[in-house]
Amino acid sequence: MSRALSRDSWWAAERPVWSSLLLILGWLAQEVSWTAVFWLLGALTLIPLPFVISLREEKKDPAEKFEWSAFSAFKDKQIIALAAAGFLFFMVIAGTNQNINPFLETNFGISLRTAGLYTTVWGIGVILGGVLGGRLIDRIGQQKSTRIALYFSFISILVLAVIPSPGFAWPIVFIFGLSYGTYQTVYFALAMYYTEKRIAASMFSIFMALTNIGQGVGFALAGGMANIPAVGFRWAFVIITLFNLVALPLFPLVFSKKQE
Repeated sequence: MSRALSRDSWWAAERPVWSSLLLILGWLAQEVSWTAVFWLLGALTLIPLPFVISLREEKKDPAEKFEWSAFSAFKDKQIIALAAAGFLFFMVIAGTNQNINPFLETNFGISLRTAGLYTTVWGIGVILGGVLGGRLIDRIGQQKSTRIALYFSFISILVLAVIPSPGFAWPIVFIFGLSYGTYQTVYFALAMYYTEKRIAASMFSIFMALTNIGQGVGFALAGGMANIPAVGFRWAFVIITLFNLVALPLFPLVFSKKQE
């Protein structure tokens, strides 16, 4: 079974639970209180604790023994380009995602319950995008899959910026979730593909840390722009999605070597 196909199973199991939880959280915030939301989230974080404590690490192959010299892999232009692409991908996705519900609430007066439904539709898109991402990698390769995810993200965010009513947001939010799920699956597959085995955990965690930094920058950038009266949510969407195009010149470097 390929790595991408294995990830399909993970997404298929995890995302429906997540989408259902988002719907419940939206209802709690609307009908009970935000305090109830935070208490529920806190309690849920304790559920996996016994499983984590019971895990035992397998012995490593001698060829995968940790070596400091392996960190020289980060000097490779391909690795730098991949890290930069991940930063940009998640900056765009996170920045856009945080603005969707406030945009709909501010411009169209939707309720918290409806906002939860929008997030659930987005989550369904993410589920299908995760599965689609794995299938795309297996069928058409990593570069084409990444380009498709980027184009879907770019177009869906651009269209979101010009919708005249909240009804138009339903399919757009779904497509945006689809691109997000595909993005994550494709990028994580790439990150694992290029990970140096001698520093596998460290290298992969650095890739993930950079995507988290990208998300933080996306939150600040998109949120900050939306709060500027001359910009607002609509132009914030337009500006943030343009960063998708900034990632395109990185593709020749990321995919310069033959892919499996």
